[in-house]
Amino acid sequence: MIETNVLDMLGVSLVPFLLRSVGFSMGMRQHEESDFIKWGDLCLRDSLNTIDMDENYIAQLSGSFPIPLSCHLLNLILNAAFQSHQAAPKVESFAAGMLWDLCNTTERLLSQSVEHRSCAVSFLLPAIFKAFSSQSSLKISHQGNLFILSR
Repeated sequence: MIETNVLDMLGVSLVPFLLRSVGFSMGMRQHEESDFIKWGDLCLRDSLNTIDMDENYIAQLSGSFPIPLSCHLLNLILNAAFQSHQAAPKVESFAAGMLWDLCNTTERLLSQSVEHRSCAVSFLLPAIFKAFSSQSSLKISHQGNLFILSR
């Protein structure tokens, strides 16, 4: 994953898409909770040598993407990010940022419907707890401020 820059690609394409799907399922129509992974960054960066995605097409898909699948995929990506982080510390900023955003998203999911709470408890909380079991605290720099995310 590290050598092929898969995490970079996931960070600018699939992860924002999945977070947007979860946000839409909660009635959020714009970026509200994500501090590190911007919903608006749905088009892949030019540096990845990929074609741009049509934002309207992405918005249509994200409105119909099922929340259980979105949460399951976010779980898998977070687990992969933390496994890669252990192999290569340069992945730490992606993993820490994603963990921060998933903590915020999970907190919001827990105050929603039964399906939302079920997804938070079944998919996201186990991934969050697993991440914190491998790393008890992480330093995160956001907009010039240093934060410590800890269990």
